[in-house]
Amino acid sequence: IVAVFIGQGFWKDIGTDPATISRIRPSVFFAMVNQGIAASFSTIISFPTERAIVLRERQAGAYQVSAYFMARTTCDFVTLLWPPILFAAIVYYSIGYQSSAHKFGIYMLFCILDAYAATSLSAAVVCICVSIERSTVVLSFLFEATRLFGGFFTSPKQLHEYPHWKWADALSYLKYAFLGSVITVLEGLPGGKAVIDSFGYDEYTVSECIGYLVVLIVGFRFLAYLGLRFIKN
Repeated sequence: IVAVFIGQGFWKDIGTDPATISRIRPSVFFAMVNQGIAASFSTIISFPTERAIVLRERQAGAYQVSAYFMARTTCDFVTLLWPPILFAAIVYYSIGYQSSAHKFGIYMLFCILDAYAATSLSAAVVCICVSIERSTVVLSFLFEATRLFGGFFTSPKQLHEYPHWKWADALSYLKYAFLGSVITVLEGLPGGKAVIDSFGYDEYTVSECIGYLVVLIVGFRFLAYLGLRFIKN
């Protein structure tokens, strides 16, 4: 539904016209924000309940926490795969980005990694905070922080003026998903390079953004495992 809303609304048929290039950035950013938040809902709701069951069965010697965690992670990655693919297929061509299978594939990959990263962050928070109430409060703050340092409101070029906030910028999964996607969409367009350079997006490459997202996904999942393994209450 959201994909149709994005693709058929204000951003419908933006295309590659230089006159509409200013609307590409917000369309990409909104799409990445949506994918992250939508993917995290299931984790917030289900993980606390499952956690209590897992800890009880672990005490009974049914299985190890690591076995459950690996199974849950695998299940998450499989079930989360198709929504971003469907979302990207609707949004990319409805908005009218460059008609390139290669660029579409990269855009779709960032939608998938974005969903994985948000879900992994949610899993880490839920496993550490334990309760749904505390997890919701902490996640609300963290998602707002990732949006603020997501590359849209605070661009890499602007961040040079605030070097003491680079640590928060580095931990924003949304920044890497947005930068990788917007660079992909803008490159090759008339005036696209000028937009990339003006916001400092040229400080990153698509490959680097993919690599950073993978590192964050693994890091968040590891924190989730530690929380599940050692925090009892």
